[in-house]
Formats: sequence, structure tokens, C-alpha cells
Amino acid sequence: TGELLQKREMVGAFQRIPMVMPATDILMSAQRKSRNVPPTKGIQNIAKRERNKGAKQLDALMKELSVPLRTYTENFPRRRDLHPYERSLIELTFGEGYYEKVLGRVDALRKKITSVGKQHASVCAKFIP
Repeated sequence: TGELLQKREMVGAFQRIPMVMPATDILMSAQRKSRNVPPTKGIQNIAKRERNKGAKQLDALMKELSVPLRTYTENFPRRRDLHPYERSLIELTFGEGYYEKVLGRVDALRKKITSVGKQHASVCAKFIP
């Protein structure tokens, strides 16, 4: 527990904060990567192949959007793990509780993207005209 206390009390957590990509860059990158996802090989029926392709593209889009958000929430230091100086700096800069609120909103967005993405990929895969 002594190492944990020392780790928690060290100054410099702000230097390890990941660089956050703009939302438009994350979205454009996810769209570009998901657009190139092919259907599963061996599906002869054109309608089934397109349903499969659509479901896989939605799943890829969901993953490409949620992975950076998860990385941000995991790599941003928790307020309780920060040095008291950095903790007070966050409170003075953003206000009491705002840092945790923003990280919570990013995580909630990630969960919503995952939920909606899975739901729509399932609907796409099961669609019968």
C-alpha cells in the first residue's frame, strides 16, 4: 500500500493525459473504416449478403466510435488519484465536480453508442422485406 500512496501523491498526472481527437475527426475516421468492411464470404443470396454487410458495417462503426471514448475514460486520471495540487487545480479551473461529470458523460455516450449500435446491427441482420 506504500507504493500505491506514493503513486497517488506524485505530481505529473497531467503530462500523461491522452491527446483527445476532435469529434469530427473521430466520426470521419470511423465512417471511413466502416465503409470498407466486406460481407462474410460465401453468401450467395444477394439480399442476405447485403444485410450481412450492413450489419457488419454498423458494428464496425459502433466499435470505431466507442473505442476512442473508452480509451479516454480509462486514461484520464481519476480525481482521487491525483496529487492534492493537481486536484485543487482541476477544481479551480473547471469547478467542483465538473471533471468527473464530463468523464461520466463521455462514458455514458460510449455506452449509448454501443447499445444503439448493437440494436441497429441486429435489426439490419434480421430485416426481411
